[in-house]
Amino acid sequence: MNISTAQAYSILAVLDGAVLNKDGSLTVAFFLQNPEAYSFDEDILHSRHHDFFRAFKHMPDDSFVHKQDVFLKKKYQSEKHIRSNSFIGKAERKYFDGREYLEHHCVLAFTLTGLATLEKSYQQNPLKYSESLSKSDKERLSIFLDAVEQATIIIGNMPNTCLTKMTDDELSNYINSFVNGFQEDHSLRDIQFDEHLKIGKAKGSIFSISDEKYLPDTLPILTIDDTLPVANSSLVMAYLEKIGVHLLANHVYNQIIYFEGSKKLKRALEKRVQVFGQHQKFSAQIEFEYNRLKKLEKEVIQEDCLLCRSHFNIMVWDEDPEVLAVAEKKIKEALSLQNILHYHPSFDGIRNIFIGSIIGRESKLDSSLFMFLDLAASLTLFIHYSVFKNDKEGVFFNDRLYQIPLRIDIWDERKIRINARNALVVASTGGGKSASVLSIVQQLAEQKHKVIVVEFEIGRASCRER
Repeated sequence: MNISTAQAYSILAVLDGAVLNKDGSLTVAFFLQNPEAYSFDEDILHSRHHDFFRAFKHMPDDSFVHKQDVFLKKKYQSEKHIRSNSFIGKAERKYFDGREYLEHHCVLAFTLTGLATLEKSYQQNPLKYSESLSKSDKERLSIFLDAVEQATIIIGNMPNTCLTKMTDDELSNYINSFVNGFQEDHSLRDIQFDEHLKIGKAKGSIFSISDEKYLPDTLPILTIDDTLPVANSSLVMAYLEKIGVHLLANHVYNQIIYFEGSKKLKRALEKRVQVFGQHQKFSAQIEFEYNRLKKLEKEVIQEDCLLCRSHFNIMVWDEDPEVLAVAEKKIKEALSLQNILHYHPSFDGIRNIFIGSIIGRESKLDSSLFMFLDLAASLTLFIHYSVFKNDKEGVFFNDRLYQIPLRIDIWDERKIRINARNALVVASTGGGKSASVLSIVQQLAEQKHKVIVVEFEIGRASCRER
């Protein structure tokens, strides 16, 4: 039987840019545009980490922040992009057509739970539900929306970062797309939860990072970026960036933080330390856990950490089992490289994580799937890169991630890249300087631009007009 997404996932309505749920939760969501790959140094990544901390540290109790990065595998359609009918243009279309690349969408959602009178007030007057809430619910909602506004201002001011609030239609379509495996025809699919996640013909797996024991002793903000063979230079990226744009597969990375209440969690930590301390002589494992918790408690007290609960998971899927197996292997390698273990759920475990990963349904995640971390540590597991984006006009270069044509406006009239219109082609002998310039000149000439080439040699200069 086909039922609507609203019926299946207890959604009351999508109204005024918010998802209203029957369990008393309310969600507002934004499209988050992140900087392009290979645009970070250590200072930038430390600054982004600090800004995200500032953005989220005032979130009220019983609220969620959910960053969802969706990567969809596509095939390059050269006819849509390369319109030149010259001999070279036709050869380029044939060469690049069908090449695989990733399309990236990032959603940042904020959810407040526990609005006891939400469903009742919505049923009374859907268009004025917020006015019919109880006094306590109104106050909580007001505090929550103020915190969201403050967070979005901070994030929106990050360099090369942009937030756009999702409209009702965008929210509805996005949630429908998620639960149906982001199928291009937007039709409904049957979902099965057994040894694997199955959506229509596609088969998928989930890798869950949901226990503090899965993590290494220290979580660095950044790591060395070895995805490009760059000599005599050092590139950096976020700690788990390799499961982002560098994983050429259909996948979603969910980064979920639950603000249960820092004071409440500190009391819970204190109680856990006491319980394990009383029983530490019973076994070596209990003694080890007691020492770990005691050390954590000491750090929390000394640094006045903001405690929260965190959950991270990677969903990967494909209609081809062999392609899925290759992607699963790459995810395992990426996690293993950073000394991170994972939980590989099946049946009810898959169902719980899948539903809890739907925007606005985070409260459905089982409490056992949340790690006991402070906010700063949780944010080290965020990813930050996005794919390269085409300019509206310009000449084609090769995308460094997927080796597809990337249109770059080298005139850069709005001076987005640098406050000048100068360019310098630098490479060692045989590095391809002449070939690059020849490609630029050829493309500009095909676009009917007048190109003047000046060649300087020792003792003389020559000028050629194209």
